[in-house]
Amino acid sequence: MYAFQVYSYNGAGPFSLELQNVQMAPPTPNALPSIGGFVGVDRTVTGVSDFAGWPTPNVIPTFLSCDTQGANCTPPPYANLFTFQLNPWDYGHSLRFHTDVFNALGGTARDSVPYEVLPEKPFNFTPPAISGVTQVGETLAATPGVWREPPYPATEPIGKTYQWFDCPAPGPGACTPIPGASSSTLRLMQTDQDKNIEVVVTGANRGGSTDVTSAQTATVAPPRPSPPRPSEPLPAPSPQTDTRPNPTPPPPPSGGTRPTTPLPDLAIAMTSNPPPGSIFGVSQITYTMDVTNQSDVFATNATLNDVLPANLSYVSGTVDRSPLTCTSTAQIVTCPLGSLAGSDTIRVVIVANVTSAAFTTNSATVTELQPDANPANNTAAITHS
Repeated sequence: MYAFQVYSYNGAGPFSLELQNVQMAPPTPNALPSIGGFVGVDRTVTGVSDFAGWPTPNVIPTFLSCDTQGANCTPPPYANLFTFQLNPWDYGHSLRFHTDVFNALGGTARDSVPYEVLPEKPFNFTPPAISGVTQVGETLAATPGVWREPPYPATEPIGKTYQWFDCPAPGPGACTPIPGASSSTLRLMQTDQDKNIEVVVTGANRGGSTDVTSAQTATVAPPRPSPPRPSEPLPAPSPQTDTRPNPTPPPPPSGGTRPTTPLPDLAIAMTSNPPPGSIFGVSQITYTMDVTNQSDVFATNATLNDVLPANLSYVSGTVDRSPLTCTSTAQIVTCPLGSLAGSDTIRVVIVANVTSAAFTTNSATVTELQPDANPANNTAAITHS
């Protein structure tokens, strides 16, 4: 126990003196350390500590990267701060916040419980697109766009939901959600006439959710006029005896469902030179991708997107169909393929320099304007180590 002299002055009279007793004590925790914020890839979290003691304890913070059980912990780079930026390589691990606390009377150390590091928030490369005739009575279809999903590191499969909107035509004005319009297709009704249509696709996984909006369609036109009725009734056919058995009529479609439209099926195959394996000492990789329309349905406005890993730099991209060519923005390589008839194949060759010999997975995805009959074969990937 120590006594301190405390002087105070109220601005109008003499100084006053009082004695205050302060209990000296080593650091003791009021609560275990904890981590504040969303513990996921590309997020910044904050370490929280709560210790009592006098003199006021000093706190040395350390974030620890651990296995999934919270054991075998080591401090990653830049861990000795009260904030920490999670990176893709932290996915598949857990995170603890460790504190070393001390004052003149002693010290102690405490760890938080382990926090699972969740995947990155869904990331969209290309927005959704709408196809179809914008006329009352017709059906529009939406593709969800291209998203970063496995085999990209630190990602998990993304669930995608749809919401269609009516928008003023012409603007300005806010778009309004169409009640019950939450599938990948939309049958245009009278209430959609003279409006533009857009769709919002929401991608969600354990890392969060992301909304991406398509471009708006042209203005929805009125329905096609019905053909005029004849002015005079047609003569009734003469009765005839039909001795054939009555055929069984087909059942009517339930709920007025439109017949299914055949869809194209684009598939992509990828090879590389050098082939998959170690790239130690390799300065350049050439990726060859063949895109084939495996259906008899015309595929309109096909596009190949290749997001190069961080340790590769784009050199060139060619399409074996003049005048088509590839362009690059940062790490994203986009190659328009035009339209592919049934059984048609087109080849894309992308060359990239190796900037560091690290674990590398390059993945490419092909899309078209219509929905694809088999999205599972729209992506191909190759891994080098």
